[in-house]
Amino acid sequence: MKICYKCGAQQSDSRIFCVDCNIQLGKPVSKSEAEFVKQQTQAKLATLTDTPKYIKVSKDDKIIGVASLIGFAAGIIISAIFRRESQYAVLAAVFFPMCAAYALMPNIIWSIQEAFIGFGFNRFSLRYYIHKNDDTVLFDIFKWSRKFGIYFGFIVCVLCLAAHIIIK
Repeated sequence: MKICYKCGAQQSDSRIFCVDCNIQLGKPVSKSEAEFVKQQTQAKLATLTDTPKYIKVSKDDKIIGVASLIGFAAGIIISAIFRRESQYAVLAAVFFPMCAAYALMPNIIWSIQEAFIGFGFNRFSLRYYIHKNDDTVLFDIFKWSRKFGIYFGFIVCVLCLAAHIIIK
């Protein structure tokens, strides 16, 4: 094992340049040093992945979340007024609260997803990376996929509610 003296990245013995910072690597470290570095890395990763990640709820998230709750209430009221049931009303009744929860409570949703990952579901789930200050930071793809899910879910819910009203 080689260790980059600039960034500390662990490299294979066959590498000449660091994969992360492209600095020329020195000689491989001894077996005992390599084992020590692996143990330190595992301990650091364990503390980083066990710390809670706080996802900020933006103003847009709050607007969509509250609008989803209003849409849920409107769906119930509209169903009571028209006195009819449809699959669109059921879809809106299920997905409006889900959209609101995803928009307003991302940290709870994160915890639920992490619990599922702990049970072996969704093994491809790297949603954060280790930043230079040894903190975990969410990947941008997770942030954008969350935003897309919130907006797409809200649009689908509104369309289901509209279909419930229009289609007899």
